[in-house]
Amino acid sequence: MVFVCENIESMDSIETIGVTGARGVIGRHLPHLIRSAMPGCQVSSYDGDIRDFDSARAWAKDVSPDLVFHLAAVVPTIVAAGNKELARSVNELGPSGFARAVIEGVGSRPLRFAHTSTGHVYSSSARPIGEEGSTDPQNFYAQTKLGGEALLQELASENANFDLLISRLFSVYSEHQAPNFLFPSLREKIRRTPRAQKIELPGWNNTRDFLHARQAAELLLLLGMTEKAGVVNIGSGTARTVKAFAEYVFEVDLEVPEEHADPHPTSLVADIGLLRAILGSERVSSAINDSPRVGSLSSADFLGRG
Repeated sequence: MVFVCENIESMDSIETIGVTGARGVIGRHLPHLIRSAMPGCQVSSYDGDIRDFDSARAWAKDVSPDLVFHLAAVVPTIVAAGNKELARSVNELGPSGFARAVIEGVGSRPLRFAHTSTGHVYSSSARPIGEEGSTDPQNFYAQTKLGGEALLQELASENANFDLLISRLFSVYSEHQAPNFLFPSLREKIRRTPRAQKIELPGWNNTRDFLHARQAAELLLLLGMTEKAGVVNIGSGTARTVKAFAEYVFEVDLEVPEEHADPHPTSLVADIGLLRAILGSERVSSAINDSPRVGSLSSADFLGRG
């Protein structure tokens, strides 16, 4: 699938952008954002299996991408844990294998590769976590993503024409997520009225850094269009417990059973100082301010109860 870009300015060296995972929660936003931000470029989504070397190489040879946003992954933690072989082959071994195929496809041309990872590779911390923070993957999904990062970094060290950016996204929410994600599960529990409600919410005291998928996509694009290489955190920089997030997004006051509190709560909140330094504080603030609430989502995207 190929999209034609239009309007505003672009980096002179970027003519063609490749995207994997363009049908996913975050990737679905990229074509529109790119069309709005970059004139005179083409965007080609790779819709095949990233583990198919020959198919990926042929795609790269055909479209000759200058920049690839890699988002394809086995994402739900419950799915990754339930099929570890699949998760490891796609999330850990898949990115570097796909990148090698693309490198071979584009030949001697430079390639910028913007890989999407997760902030859940970090250890829990009471303070915002910087890019140099210690890693201790929170689940098997995060473990495979950290392994994928390592293999890509190894590839980058071997190839001077391979420019690698790793974006570690913290807790993304979207009206398009599968039912086993937090936001859709909350949507099933919380009614539009009354304001005060009582629900069951296991782990309500865990603290996370929430960002809507469209905001995440915008920051991924802005960061990908820079010359920054290495690891960069993407998040809101705002700490919210799961309960506070639910109250904010659904605009309710919740009463939750105390016994549902996690006895060993964890905290994963991004230090986005580097992101602000790269993109500019004002630009980042514009992207992350006013995270969408239920009332701002279209009725087609959110069919609430009550």
